[in-house]
Amino acid sequence: MRLKTVSRTLFLGVLLALLANFVFLILIKRADDSATRAAAAREETVLAVEKLRRETEMLRRLVRAYTATGQPNYLLTYYEIVGIHLGEKPQPVADDSIVFWEEVIADATIVIEGNRITAVGPRAS
Repeated sequence: MRLKTVSRTLFLGVLLALLANFVFLILIKRADDSATRAAAAREETVLAVEKLRRETEMLRRLVRAYTATGQPNYLLTYYEIVGIHLGEKPQPVADDSIVFWEEVIADATIVIEGNRITAVGPRAS
Protein backbone atom coordinates (compact mmCIF):
# COMPACT_ATOMS: atom_id res chain seq x y z
CA MET A 1 0.00 0.00 0.00
CA ARG A 2 2.80 2.39 0.76
CA LEU A 3 4.44 1.88 -2.67
CA LYS A 4 1.10 2.54 -4.36
CA THR A 5 0.72 5.88 -2.51
CA VAL A 6 4.27 6.94 -3.39
CA SER A 7 3.69 5.96 -7.02
CA ARG A 8 0.46 7.96 -7.24
CA THR A 9 2.04 10.97 -5.53
CA LEU A 10 5.00 10.85 -7.90
CA PHE A 11 2.67 10.50 -10.90
CA LEU A 12 0.60 13.51 -9.77
CA GLY A 13 3.79 15.50 -9.18
CA VAL A 14 5.05 14.73 -12.71
CA LEU A 15 1.63 15.60 -14.15
CA LEU A 16 1.58 18.93 -12.28
CA ALA A 17 5.13 19.68 -13.46
CA LEU A 18 4.13 18.99 -17.08
CA LEU A 19 1.05 21.18 -16.70
CA ALA A 20 3.17 23.97 -15.22
CA ASN A 21 5.65 23.65 -18.10
CA PHE A 22 2.80 23.87 -20.60
CA VAL A 23 1.40 26.99 -18.92
CA PHE A 24 4.85 28.61 -18.87
CA LEU A 25 5.34 27.70 -22.52
CA ILE A 26 2.09 29.48 -23.42
CA LEU A 27 3.08 32.54 -21.37
CA ILE A 28 6.51 32.66 -23.00
CA LYS A 29 4.94 32.41 -26.48
CA ARG A 30 2.58 35.30 -25.71
CA ALA A 31 5.46 37.41 -24.39
CA ASP A 32 7.50 36.66 -27.51
CA ASP A 33 4.59 37.62 -29.78
CA SER A 34 4.11 40.84 -27.83
CA ALA A 35 7.82 41.67 -28.09
CA THR A 36 7.76 40.99 -31.84
CA ARG A 37 4.78 43.31 -32.32
CA ALA A 38 6.45 46.00 -30.21
CA ALA A 39 9.65 45.73 -32.24
CA ALA A 40 7.70 46.01 -35.51
CA ALA A 41 5.82 49.06 -34.21
CA ARG A 42 9.09 50.61 -33.08
CA GLU A 43 10.67 50.04 -36.49
CA GLU A 44 7.66 51.60 -38.21
CA THR A 45 7.84 54.59 -35.88
CA VAL A 46 11.57 55.02 -36.46
CA LEU A 47 11.00 55.01 -40.23
CA ALA A 48 8.18 57.56 -39.94
CA VAL A 49 10.30 59.84 -37.76
CA GLU A 50 13.22 59.57 -40.18
CA LYS A 51 10.97 60.45 -43.11
CA LEU A 52 9.55 63.41 -41.19
CA ARG A 53 13.07 64.57 -40.32
CA ARG A 54 14.14 64.38 -43.98
CA GLU A 55 11.03 66.25 -45.13
CA THR A 56 11.53 68.94 -42.50
CA GLU A 57 15.14 69.34 -43.58
CA MET A 58 14.05 69.66 -47.21
CA LEU A 59 11.42 72.28 -46.34
CA ARG A 60 14.03 74.19 -44.35
CA ARG A 61 16.38 74.14 -47.34
CA LEU A 62 13.60 75.35 -49.63
CA VAL A 63 12.87 78.32 -47.36
CA ARG A 64 16.57 79.10 -47.06
CA ALA A 65 17.05 78.89 -50.86
CA TYR A 66 14.05 81.16 -51.48
CA THR A 67 15.20 83.77 -48.99
CA ALA A 68 18.75 83.66 -50.40
CA THR A 69 17.86 83.79 -54.11
CA GLY A 70 14.32 85.16 -54.28
CA GLN A 71 13.47 82.59 -56.99
CA PRO A 72 9.77 81.72 -56.72
CA ASN A 73 10.23 78.08 -57.81
CA TYR A 74 11.57 77.28 -54.32
CA LEU A 75 8.53 78.86 -52.68
CA LEU A 76 6.14 77.13 -55.10
CA THR A 77 7.75 73.76 -54.38
CA TYR A 78 7.48 74.46 -50.64
CA TYR A 79 3.74 75.18 -50.97
CA GLU A 80 3.26 72.06 -53.11
CA ILE A 81 4.77 69.92 -50.34
CA VAL A 82 2.78 71.67 -47.60
CA GLY A 83 -0.40 71.24 -49.67
CA ILE A 84 0.25 67.51 -49.88
CA HIS A 85 0.79 67.31 -46.13
CA LEU A 86 -2.47 69.17 -45.53
CA GLY A 87 -4.30 66.81 -47.89
CA GLU A 88 -5.16 69.55 -50.38
CA LYS A 89 -3.05 68.07 -53.18
CA PRO A 90 -2.41 64.48 -54.33
CA GLN A 91 0.67 62.50 -53.32
CA PRO A 92 3.46 62.29 -55.93
CA VAL A 93 3.75 59.07 -57.90
CA ALA A 94 7.17 57.92 -56.69
CA ASP A 95 8.73 55.19 -54.60
CA ASP A 96 10.43 57.75 -52.37
CA SER A 97 8.77 61.14 -52.07
CA ILE A 98 12.00 62.72 -50.77
CA VAL A 99 13.87 61.68 -53.93
CA PHE A 100 10.96 62.95 -56.03
CA TRP A 101 11.09 66.40 -54.44
CA GLU A 102 14.89 66.48 -54.66
CA GLU A 103 14.49 66.00 -58.41
CA VAL A 104 11.91 68.78 -58.52
CA ILE A 105 14.22 71.10 -56.58
CA ALA A 106 17.09 70.12 -58.89
CA ASP A 107 15.20 71.69 -61.81
CA ALA A 108 12.43 69.37 -62.95
CA THR A 109 8.91 70.35 -63.93
CA ILE A 110 5.92 69.26 -61.85
CA VAL A 111 3.06 67.81 -63.91
CA ILE A 112 -0.32 67.39 -62.19
CA GLU A 113 -2.82 65.09 -63.93
CA GLY A 114 -5.92 64.36 -61.88
CA ASN A 115 -4.74 62.63 -58.72
CA ARG A 116 -1.17 62.16 -59.97
CA ILE A 117 1.87 64.38 -59.56
CA THR A 118 4.98 63.55 -61.59
CA ALA A 119 8.31 65.27 -62.19
CA VAL A 120 9.53 65.42 -65.79
CA GLY A 121 12.49 66.96 -67.57
CA PRO A 122 14.12 70.31 -66.92
CA ARG A 123 11.99 73.15 -65.61
CA ALA A 124 10.84 75.67 -68.20
CA SER A 125 12.43 79.06 -67.56
